Amino acid sequence: MDTNKKIKVLQVLGGLWSGGTEAFVMNMYRSIDREKVEFDFLIHEKSKAHYDDEVLSLGGRIYRIPGRHEVGTLKYIVNLVRVLRKIKPDVIHSHAMFNSGVVMLAAFLAGIKKRISHSHNTSDQGGGGISRKIFRFIMRLCIFLFSTNLAACSNKAAKYLFFNKTYSKKQALILNNAVNINDFIYNEKLRHEARNELCAGGKLVLGHVGRFTEQKNHHFLIDIFKSVHDQYPDSMLVMVGDGPLRPGLETKVAELGLSLAVKFLGVRNDIPKLLQGIDLFVLPSLYEGLPVVLIEAQAAGLSCILSDTITRDTDITGRVKFIGLNASPNIWAHEILSSPSNHEDTSEMIRRNGYDTATTAKRLADLYINKAI
Repeated sequence: MDTNKKIKVLQVLGGLWSGGTEAFVMNMYRSIDREKVEFDFLIHEKSKAHYDDEVLSLGGRIYRIPGRHEVGTLKYIVNLVRVLRKIKPDVIHSHAMFNSGVVMLAAFLAGIKKRISHSHNTSDQGGGGISRKIFRFIMRLCIFLFSTNLAACSNKAAKYLFFNKTYSKKQALILNNAVNINDFIYNEKLRHEARNELCAGGKLVLGHVGRFTEQKNHHFLIDIFKSVHDQYPDSMLVMVGDGPLRPGLETKVAELGLSLAVKFLGVRNDIPKLLQGIDLFVLPSLYEGLPVVLIEAQAAGLSCILSDTITRDTDITGRVKFIGLNASPNIWAHEILSSPSNHEDTSEMIRRNGYDTATTAKRLADLYINKAI
């Protein structure tokens, strides 16, 4: 590849929502040297989403095509090959988990020279039936055969999508889910503003950020908070995000009599400020890769209480507790209430462990332009 020209990279995502994968890609887009690398986006969401305007403001283009589930696998491949031959990117970077197998096959047929499959998770929501197992096997095979490079947010995520045999033969590049550390350094003024907005007063504020889907385990989170609130009434739960499960969760909160203690904030653009205003971060997910929001919470100096399904690699600051999902809400509540609720300056720990955007964006740019990593 000619390293003197600007490298044209096509990022493939389901949509430009405010999830962790999208946050990683956008963090890279903001931080990468845009004199050397340009991003365009191929997505499968028809309607405008959270990051659309920012992508356009940074000079990116958004291409939309129907998803595989809408049109069928064969037609999807035909459509994607046609689009790729028209766009002619130098690199295609797919963040579509198992669907990356189809994307890699289409990119190979379209003649794209560099084809990257990126794993962001350690499980999926597709169930374990025989048809799903066959699909996963075929997609893993396509990823192995047609990707030129593999990337992942953690070793566990790499081994899940690429499986051990593939992973050992075709080593994945681990790209940390980095954040802009300066955005999250503790700021007393911002904390005061955030808590005023939340009407938090002197309450103990638990925080959670995540799309309202099964993966994030919000129903259990509310059960945990019910136990916390029973033991410590001067507490509140702040949930940031949106998604299909939100109406049911709002109903559950009302039925438990917690409506005054739980705030649904929707999708927000001021996560660094909101993290200043909370006291503890709680993430009882069924599975994760290495969630960006957890790096953000630690960069804000927060103690974090997580499910033990999340990789230990996420503990960068030593302020992380892992609890089993089979533990009762009362046990979770006890661990939460016994955890430090102060903010600590963790910026050097985050930077030293390689979770700053400048470092990760440089490694990603090197991957795109064929330099040694």
